[in-house]
Amino acid sequence: QWYQRRVAITAGKCLCRVWMVKYNNIYCVASLLSGLAQFQERIGILVVDNVVEAIRIGMEINQPQYNQRRISEAKLLGELYNYRMVESNLIFNTLYLIISFGLLPDGSNPIDPPTETIRIRLILTILETSGQYFEKGSLKKKCDLFLLFFQKYLLGKIQPLPIDVEYSVQDTLESIRPNIQMYSNISGVEEAIAEISPSLKGAFGEASP
Repeated sequence: QWYQRRVAITAGKCLCRVWMVKYNNIYCVASLLSGLAQFQERIGILVVDNVVEAIRIGMEINQPQYNQRRISEAKLLGELYNYRMVESNLIFNTLYLIISFGLLPDGSNPIDPPTETIRIRLILTILETSGQYFEKGSLKKKCDLFLLFFQKYLLGKIQPLPIDVEYSVQDTLESIRPNIQMYSNISGVEEAIAEISPSLKGAFGEASP
């Protein structure tokens, strides 16, 4: 019955409900999808589309009761990359979307106020899950560029960050970039971003703000 569109859509929606799975077992869902997609490619495409859309809708709605659900969805996206279900461009496009969605020309963001930290947790979840694969070549350069924009985003939040968030940021960044330079003000990180040539930003930061 897999060839029936209705069956495929229903299966895809069910496999996206990863918040009903223990967090540490979400990789099993990605593994299952990886195997299933070899025979039913439509399912893989549907799940990827559904997860990316769910992440976007979560930012739009931004209700605290859905926070754990959103983190689980971010975890699944990272695991889908680990199982080669999505390309790195989708991961980085999503990371940039998380820090920029809803941003107004004046720099404010009514759906992501300075006191809100859920987007930080989403980014950390993806980086914790897949960041170890961004250590060489063009992927390292993409990741390094994003981490500069991420630091700028962090510095736009009310400081100091909640202690648990601060520790999570430190642990995650140190795990994927042990020698990362952390900036204490926005002007410092903006100078670092400005030092990156336009050609490099164009080549490795297509979705950068």
